[in-house]
Formats: sequence, C-alpha cells, structure tokens
Amino acid sequence: MNLTRKAFTLSLVLSLGAYASAETLTGTVTNKTTNKPAAGDEVVLIKLANGMEEAARTKADAKGNFKFTYDDAGGPHLIRAIHQDVTYHRMAPPGTTSVDVEVFDVSKKLEGISVTADVMRFQVENGQLEVIRLFAVNNESKPPKTQMNDHNFEFYLPEGAKIVQATATTAGGNPLNTNPVPQGEKNRYAFLFPLRPGNTQFEVEYQLPYDGKANIDPKSLYPLQHFVAIVPKSMQFSAGSGTNYQQMPDPQQPDANVQVASGAQAGQALVFQISGEGTLSARQENAGAPGGGGGGGGGAPRSRCRA
Repeated sequence: MNLTRKAFTLSLVLSLGAYASAETLTGTVTNKTTNKPAAGDEVVLIKLANGMEEAARTKADAKGNFKFTYDDAGGPHLIRAIHQDVTYHRMAPPGTTSVDVEVFDVSKKLEGISVTADVMRFQVENGQLEVIRLFAVNNESKPPKTQMNDHNFEFYLPEGAKIVQATATTAGGNPLNTNPVPQGEKNRYAFLFPLRPGNTQFEVEYQLPYDGKANIDPKSLYPLQHFVAIVPKSMQFSAGSGTNYQQMPDPQQPDANVQVASGAQAGQALVFQISGEGTLSARQENAGAPGGGGGGGGGAPRSRCRA
C-alpha cells in the first residue's frame, strides 16, 4: 500500500469514527394555544458545557418536527423555540434523543393574570435600608397565551431607591437578570419580560438611605391575594391607618416578624412604618405565598426576540 493509499484509508477511518460518534436529536414544537404544530418556528440548539453557545439553528417543518445532528453528546444542551418573538426552552441532558417544546400565541393584554403574592423583605446594614421585593404572578389565560407588551408588569419604587439587581424566574427555570425599565410616571417601573402561562416570579433588590425609620407605601397596581412584609424581630412594624395586617409565624424564618394583608384590591392602602435596625438570616425556602417568596433559559439570540 503506497503512501497516498494509506492517507486515504486513515482519512476514511477518521471520518467514519466522527460519523459514528455523532448524535441525532429530534423533537416537535407545538402551539398549545391552538393545539396545532408550530410550523415555521425557529428552533435553536444551545450547548451548555461552556456557558450558552449556539450550536445549530433550524425551522420546524409543517408537522412541527425538527432535527439536529451534533458530535458533543457528552454535554448538556438546551432547545430554544422562538414563537412570535418570545422564547421557550427545554433541557436536553446527555443521552436525550427527543425533546418536545410547547409555545403559545402572544397577546398584549390578557384576562387571567393575577398577582398571588407581593412580598417585601427589609433589613438594615451600614446605615442603608435593604429591600427585596418579590412578585409572584400567575397566568391562567384561556386558551393559554403569553402576555407581552412595552410595560408588561409595572410597579413602584420609593423615591431615592437604588436598584442593586433584578431577576425574573419562570416555573422550573433559573433566575434571569432583567433590568426594570423606568416608565413615564416618576418612580414607576416595568419588567419587560413575557408572562408565559403558569407562574412567573419577579424580584427586585434595592437600597434606600435610612435614618432609623421609614414610611413604606407599596402602591400596588394589581389586586393581590397576599401582601407580605417581613422585618427582623429587632425592628418595629407599625401598620398604617385603614390597613388590615395580621401577624403570621414563619417556621423557615424564626428571626422575622411577618405581617400579611390578604385580599387587597389595586390601589388599596397598604402603608406601614418600620423603625430600628436588624438583619435577617437566609430563609430555608424560596419566598412564596404568606410568609415567603417560576421554563426559561438565557436571553434570545436576536435583539427583537423576547427572553
């Protein structure tokens, strides 16, 4: 066998080896608003081994089917489907051969959006009042749709608030950084993040100058199942006139004074005053309904797509 023949044989062996190690991932994209295939939707394969790297892109066919062939089967992947500029995700752990993604039609305004909890946690450190505010939002629209507009979820921050960070979390997803956008009215902000069917949690952490006491006015823009104020037991909580707060124990936060107002209407008075100093230990669970505090992946690869 001459040198050229040897080189050809080696090349063929290497090619066959690469072909043998390649993996195929198939799946479907279904529009759950219409219960029909999401034909033509873009589908993206994302490698997660070193951050989020787009590995391939295709479109769902007339039956909503898609297929990717890739050669790094040992690492985790994420499937992203883009429907009407909103992204939807499904994880593809190593060994996965099929993934189904559900997407939903988008509407600017929906019935069936409710705020199940508005939670504010307070503590004082280094002369600063530190506040974490969490909104738990539920989308029960029928048929199921995603709400998205230029001021999708609005809220107020007090004068002088300095935002430290803000996140949005969909059910089963990880927190995504998302910056609140100032609106036309002073101290009014909005999260420009899709409200997909199911639960979404928004969290904004901010600081305020503090001289030993502060008057707090949550100014809720939505009806609330529960408003929750959490302060260290070393601080004092004083409910404002016309409010209806009740103290509630929190087994996961024994060092906290937890005050709950349930069934509040939009714009209803929820004012209170806090004073003193103190810090809170980390809670054993995520905040949720009274006494405490969401699939998503990273941002969309194109600026016009919603996260």
